[in-house]
Amino acid sequence: MDFGGILCCLLMLNIVCLTKPDHIKTKTDDIYHGIYLDENNASQLIIHGDVAFYGQHPYMVSIQLLKEGNWEHSCGGTIISPRTILTAAHCVAWNHTGVPFRVVAGVHRLHESDDFEVYRDVGQFIVYPEFQRHSPGIPGDLAILHMTSALTFNSHVSSLALAAPGDDFTHHKCNLVGWGRTSANGERSNVLLSMDTTVLSNSDCNQHYEDGREPSEVILPTHVCSLQPPAGPCDNDSGAPLQCSGVLVGVLSWGRTGCNVNFPAVFTRVSQYRQWIAHYTV
Repeated sequence: MDFGGILCCLLMLNIVCLTKPDHIKTKTDDIYHGIYLDENNASQLIIHGDVAFYGQHPYMVSIQLLKEGNWEHSCGGTIISPRTILTAAHCVAWNHTGVPFRVVAGVHRLHESDDFEVYRDVGQFIVYPEFQRHSPGIPGDLAILHMTSALTFNSHVSSLALAAPGDDFTHHKCNLVGWGRTSANGERSNVLLSMDTTVLSNSDCNQHYEDGREPSEVILPTHVCSLQPPAGPCDNDSGAPLQCSGVLVGVLSWGRTGCNVNFPAVFTRVSQYRQWIAHYTV
């Protein structure tokens, strides 16, 4: 289906189709997809991360929104098929007015052109129906984006398989990448940053949040956590993949306000949602 020129909001199904107007403005306070439970920030970046090798993470994409005539990096996402991206629901669920999104794949530097860089418009996005942005733990923080045309896979653009039900990576070293801020008050990274991080049990994750716990900081069975101070995610890393042994284990959802890397990063556990993801993968 060609989604160009369509604007539709099928709210009962949590499906939103996007159009591409010539000019559109958005207000920052209308965008509430800051991962650290901070609605004034728009995504997350990696603190004390290392510069990734170009092509090392071919499944990673930059999700960008059109703001006052300019495309801006908003969140990370994962290629799961030639036309389907998996990201966090809070990255897109605010958009009931058809603000255009695009996906940039094969990208390493946000502000320069890379050899394998390609752009795809987002025709529609589908938010998990039980996503609850203002409920403790932000349950169901997943969304699927359908691109208007398929990606061609190559050495720098390819998909990542989903973790299977029952896969347990507790205490394993996994990987997280992103273009988020390199400090709580810093700038977004121009280059893709990478960090290794250790997966925690949910009970250990919950224990870490006992120190000054906010009512929103609830660890659910549908979460998976990781921790590796002094490195950790920050604004503009939302939606990024937690990759373990070559499979997608989690989608970055939230963490302690202020990009506090001494608290675990909390991801939506992908294996718990495989049936829903498969249903909407094209």
